[in-house]
Amino acid sequence: MKLDEGLNEALVVNLSNWLAIKALADANYPLPQVLADDKKTMNMRVVFVTLADEKGYYATASAMAMNLADAGAGALDKALAAYQANQAKTRPIERVKVDIMANVVPIDEERVKQGLPIVNDRSIVGVILENYDQAWLAEESMREGFVDLKGHLNRAKIRAQLSPRIKKPDSNKVWIFSTISRLVLKIATDNGQSQLSNLPLLRNHVVNPQLTPEIAHEVATEGADYLARHTTDSGQMNYLYDAAKDQVLPGYNILRHAGSLWSMLQIYKESPTVKLHGACNRALDYLLSTVEQFSPDYPTLKVIAFDNEAKLGGNGLALVAMAAAYQHLGRRDVLPVMRELADWIVATQASDGEFTLHKAYLNPVRKGPFMSSYYPGEAILGLMELYKIDRNHKWLNSADRAADWLIKVRDGGKSKDELDRDHWLLYGLNELYQVLPRTQFVDHSKRLLDAITHSQHKKANVPDWIGGFQDPLNITGTACMCEGMLAGYRLLRQTGESAEALNQLQNAIEAGLKLQLQFRFDAINNTYLKNPSRSQGGFQCRTAHWNIQVDFTQHSLTAFLMYARHLFPA
Repeated sequence: MKLDEGLNEALVVNLSNWLAIKALADANYPLPQVLADDKKTMNMRVVFVTLADEKGYYATASAMAMNLADAGAGALDKALAAYQANQAKTRPIERVKVDIMANVVPIDEERVKQGLPIVNDRSIVGVILENYDQAWLAEESMREGFVDLKGHLNRAKIRAQLSPRIKKPDSNKVWIFSTISRLVLKIATDNGQSQLSNLPLLRNHVVNPQLTPEIAHEVATEGADYLARHTTDSGQMNYLYDAAKDQVLPGYNILRHAGSLWSMLQIYKESPTVKLHGACNRALDYLLSTVEQFSPDYPTLKVIAFDNEAKLGGNGLALVAMAAAYQHLGRRDVLPVMRELADWIVATQASDGEFTLHKAYLNPVRKGPFMSSYYPGEAILGLMELYKIDRNHKWLNSADRAADWLIKVRDGGKSKDELDRDHWLLYGLNELYQVLPRTQFVDHSKRLLDAITHSQHKKANVPDWIGGFQDPLNITGTACMCEGMLAGYRLLRQTGESAEALNQLQNAIEAGLKLQLQFRFDAINNTYLKNPSRSQGGFQCRTAHWNIQVDFTQHSLTAFLMYARHLFPA
């Protein structure tokens, strides 16, 4: 059923502005004429109003009427009552979000009775139980878990937290619905006053946001600030943070720790701050604390050891991070460690150039069966970063032989659909070319770039998928692809690629960056977060949850920094 018949932008904007002014400034603000005229149309409308401060408190209510104005006013009255019931004087309303129910789709009642999933992605649709005036928004499911990650209704949470809004929480009459959404914010002006900004939203974020080099650099800087805030006194990071509930979740990955440290150091190089300096040094010291002897039989070979495991990618990314610390923090103490880590990488290499050991168990040492598509590229980049410091040809030769094996053996003869979209290898090939300007590095970079751009979403049923990768959408995967495309762009520009090809690649990069901007936690999309300031600058990976893992932010901030730094070097 379509409930948005007859709606237009003028109606939506006037309704959201009118309700926001009534909530924020003047409760008696007169009804705009366009809304008064709409009363004559007698169309059923369901309107949600969300009132929120800037610190994680919000109240949402809905109302149904035969016109927009009455539905909106009814929802506002209910939302104000709910908001004011909980210490409202200490929580001034700073924003008003208005959602108008649009397309409504029934869910088969037998499916509901059997407890089967009712949605594929809880972030895009709200839910109705029994009647249209008993409903909640997608954002409430994201915050409170009324629909879980797999699409099931959580009756216990609905009963506990949505009473009395939902009068029949156990009903099997279920519909899902989309909304037309607007957010009205107070924006400070230069003269110290404030004005209202009215923004269209999809999935609680702006679609097709603006991208400039200045915005990209700001995004990268705020991403590094997020990582610095989440670097603890011990040097460990809050690896996985649930922004919906303001909770640090268990788990750790030392490779992603190293990658996140590297990304912070890239920002520190350009914009050094006391906060970043401290966070980078703490994170580096923690990384150094994980360095262990690989085996008593090989006392000079060292590995990054975590959970009794050593990984090729761990040593590779540790080299990348330590090289940046050597250069930007002046940490000369890391150089001997880097050489020992690099020696282990070289020792795992077969005569044909293949890295044959990707994962080893320690104490006792034994080979693990796991093989990664990305560890060799990480190792090549790490070896090249060390080579740039000490100019030892052992590292260069190892990286060169590894790249040769990957190009000719692993990737040789593969179609663009079969190729791994290896962003780390694109980094490594770019660095190799600076020392060994071989055509095969450029040619293989073009193959990888073709595979990446071929798999990018050019069209999508949901607009905020455009520019992304994978199904379901992977925002962090999109960031990685942007990193790879940016590394490739630098190489192709250096080697005289045509302006047309570079423009096409730049368009693909910018589409991927714009997609990421939509899923970055900022002042616009933090309405439903429990502690908005703690998530500021972080990135989510999947649409269906608001978890922030350190590497989600690492890859995105690095992509934005590379865009600002290399496409617009001035």
